[in-house]
Amino acid sequence: MQIVISTEHESKIFVAWSVYILHNISQEIYAMTLAQRILKRREQLHFTQEELAARSGISQGLISRIERGLTPSPGVLVLRRLARALMCSIDWLVDLYGDEPPDASWLLPAALAG
Repeated sequence: MQIVISTEHESKIFVAWSVYILHNISQEIYAMTLAQRILKRREQLHFTQEELAARSGISQGLISRIERGLTPSPGVLVLRRLARALMCSIDWLVDLYGDEPPDASWLLPAALAG
């Protein structure tokens, strides 16, 4: 018995496989960038994971998983809480612009107060 695969079928398989690979690569890059940015900003502010957890209302375990890239898409509510506690924007956290967080010094007294 001989199995024949048409060129059209091969093209569909190739396109589906390419989309799958690109999606996974983009998720890995996003996760890595998000993880690195949260860790970098937390360290710039000299916060421990426990301090960030207390300021954001997010568990220390989830913060650890995000920073290690194990939670690639934490969700908008989590990102909003982290951005506020880290005194930066969600846009910066998800790498929509720039290598440095925007100046948030005007938030400093409120953030440090808890």
